[in-house]
Amino acid sequence: MSCNEIEFLFNTFKKYTAYQELENEQIFLTERDGFAYLNSDKCSELFNKKKVIEQSVLDVWISSISPIRSLYGHFQQEQNNRENAILQNIYNYSRENPYNQAVFFIGSWHKNSIMQKTTDFEMK
Repeated sequence: MSCNEIEFLFNTFKKYTAYQELENEQIFLTERDGFAYLNSDKCSELFNKKKVIEQSVLDVWISSISPIRSLYGHFQQEQNNRENAILQNIYNYSRENPYNQAVFFIGSWHKNSIMQKTTDFEMK
């Protein structure tokens, strides 16, 4: 997926006031509180609210010939593949290089899905 396609996709979402307000709140809280915000439940909550709006926007476009639904699907698949590769690399490294403690930094946008994927992996 190209940068132009991603930009088109998220510029479409940003045309909606509710989405833009959530994004502005995220920016404000990130600048004000830094990692305390990025590691908070509030951050996860705002990302979840944005995803709800994204789905609502896509529902509006469902009968449209616009490529937005397809772009969003491709974007989500790319994110999923990237996260799976990151986790596989971590698990491979961990098997080959034992340690007692580790720190894993990931962008806040990926936090919820990475946590869910690690939980699912541990359960298997």
